[in-house]
Amino acid sequence: MTRPESDALNSFSLASFYPSSNPERALVVVIQTWHDERLKPRALRREIRKIGDAFSAQFEAMAAQSTISKRWTITNPKANIVVRHVRLSDLRETLGVTLSGQTLFDEKGIANAKAEVTARGAIWNW
Repeated sequence: MTRPESDALNSFSLASFYPSSNPERALVVVIQTWHDERLKPRALRREIRKIGDAFSAQFEAMAAQSTISKRWTITNPKANIVVRHVRLSDLRETLGVTLSGQTLFDEKGIANAKAEVTARGAIWNW
């Protein structure tokens, strides 16, 4: 998924699906890249929250569609999507993470999200 605007703050996303024998443990991981050099940290965090909320809402709506729910019954869709927000210039640097409908920026929150993602069999870093 890419943004067609050349000056967009969020450049592109990589989405991966990690299945599980337990539907509640299956996971969609989205890595969202950000051009962060043009914004102050507070403004960037606001934009990251907006996109994290949008991804969560979009996934929740998709999970309710009959074509999806026939194959994957999800009781809490926000627990089945993680958005890892990274710096475009260094994809290994996590700016924030959206997990269970909340966007976190602190080191402890990011470390907990990483542990949750890897415990569910997903890849955190590329």
